Amino acid sequence: MANIENNLGVIAMEIDTPDIAEAHFGEALTKYQSKSNRSSNVTSGINLLFVFLIQDQQLNYRRLSPSMTRLTEVFPNVTRQNTLFWLNTVFQIRQGLVLNEQIKTQLEDSFYKINDSKLQFSLKKHFAKELNVNVPLPIKIPQQQSIPLWFNEINQCDWEQLKKHKI
Repeated sequence: MANIENNLGVIAMEIDTPDIAEAHFGEALTKYQSKSNRSSNVTSGINLLFVFLIQDQQLNYRRLSPSMTRLTEVFPNVTRQNTLFWLNTVFQIRQGLVLNEQIKTQLEDSFYKINDSKLQFSLKKHFAKELNVNVPLPIKIPQQQSIPLWFNEINQCDWEQLKKHKI
């Protein structure tokens, strides 16, 4: 159920309904916490932090951020760690932090360490302008798909013959 809630939250984010996404991510986080699923706890927690920033809910961000930061720092996932860096930087700017070139460079570098193109798109869409960073989305190189071995055998199948045998 927690996975379903998290996925519904992602869909809600994709259709720009952060209030609905917040409800789903919150439910996902609650369910993951009850099962002590650290990996998923980090994912849903970061998703919830993301929504809090979009909705400018600074108090909710401030409440959830310390525990998610601790979990994310010890969790060996570069994408999650770099996403949290972006989110925490947005929050800090809203609290009065002045960006310098070093932080901008770190933001740009961390953006390309995020191994999720949809997440990169969303970060860019919602926060790049506010952070005053220029982060072009990476160009996807189309991968050649290899044809599975079983595909040739299916193509050679005589479907009409099988219909006669009612298989």
